[in-house]
Amino acid sequence: MKLTSKEQAFAAQNHKLVSEYLECRHLSEDEYYDVVIFKYLRAVNSYLENEELQKAAFCTIAYEAMDSAISNYRKSYRSQKRRAVVLSLDYPVNYSGTLTFQDILPDNGCNVCEQICEKQALDTILQAMNHPYQEMISLKLSGYSNREIAQIYAVALSDINRCFRNMEEIICDLEMAV
Repeated sequence: MKLTSKEQAFAAQNHKLVSEYLECRHLSEDEYYDVVIFKYLRAVNSYLENEELQKAAFCTIAYEAMDSAISNYRKSYRSQKRRAVVLSLDYPVNYSGTLTFQDILPDNGCNVCEQICEKQALDTILQAMNHPYQEMISLKLSGYSNREIAQIYAVALSDINRCFRNMEEIICDLEMAV
């Protein structure tokens, strides 16, 4: 938010209200200054632009704005995402205590970057293929055999085999293009 020179002067002239507010509410300036200052500056902007607000004392408007900032901050701080339960990798996940999180988490030695690149390459390949081919690949990745896929599409097994050969050619062409 950009303040005009008049708003900047007014904000500087009344800046002591921020410290007074924090002291009055027994709030640490180190922790809460950043929480309230932007609402204070918005209050300055609103106060100088709105003649209705100017009927009240600015300190009242500023305190209400900073109260709102503190309330929003505390509400956010108490939210579920801020209260996550922290568990050790050695935490048991079954009643007998023989299985831990470390036992069920993926291998730490896997290369995440490589997996992401492979996923992006697969997405590129799938986009280059028409819808029936995409469905066939999905079935194949789900563990269906060519024979089962042929039964699903009610076509001959040789047609499915030919489709997969065509897909292999598309993949080879894409690899050559890269």
